[in-house]
Amino acid sequence: MVQNTLTPQLIIPLRDTSNNSKPSKWPKNTLVVIPTIWKEIDWANRSSWPAWLRNGLSWSNLTTRRSYHIHLYQRIDPNSTYPFDWPYCVNIHEETGTILQFIRDHYFDLPDKMLFMHGKPYAHTSHNPVQSALCIRDDVHFASINDEREWIHKRPWTYWPRDPDDNIAMMYKCANRMLILFGYDGESQLNPTQMKPKDENVISAFCCAQFYVTKERIHRYKYEQWLSV
Repeated sequence: MVQNTLTPQLIIPLRDTSNNSKPSKWPKNTLVVIPTIWKEIDWANRSSWPAWLRNGLSWSNLTTRRSYHIHLYQRIDPNSTYPFDWPYCVNIHEETGTILQFIRDHYFDLPDKMLFMHGKPYAHTSHNPVQSALCIRDDVHFASINDEREWIHKRPWTYWPRDPDDNIAMMYKCANRMLILFGYDGESQLNPTQMKPKDENVISAFCCAQFYVTKERIHRYKYEQWLSV
């Protein structure tokens, strides 16, 4: 059973937002790509890294204005020593851990546009995910950049294991808890027709989260809500 407590490593003091004049570390209106990378690359051999990764890093192509920037986390060495001399993210919750780490670290200074994607993004899309994100209109605040083939059809919550304590699908309970933390009535969202058993209803979603999102969309929710998630 998941307890209704915050993960200890995510409890940090609320930040002072009274000084809004501090310049942002991010170039204005420029896409920032945050990949979830673990062992998909040879960390010690940076020349072997894929072009999309090298082209978006600050030490690559310094004489040309980059169309996007990479913010790279490593999930191996908490001390961030070479060759893992990048900001550390705990290797938990698959790609979600990296997404939440970035929002926690930069909530008060988010880039205008962000692309969260996997360490091997082409495994989930046949097109160029970065170029796709660069083409998204300014009035769009959230979009999946995966292929249509990644759309999950008619999968019940019980596709995932059940909680032995009450026999309810763990993923259903997780989704319900997250909706509540974001201020929604989770049960009415997940089971609007009050089906019984409630976790037998069918959901559809994009597989393998790779998505574009804007600062405005993330700021719809408070910093405290993101911390609780």
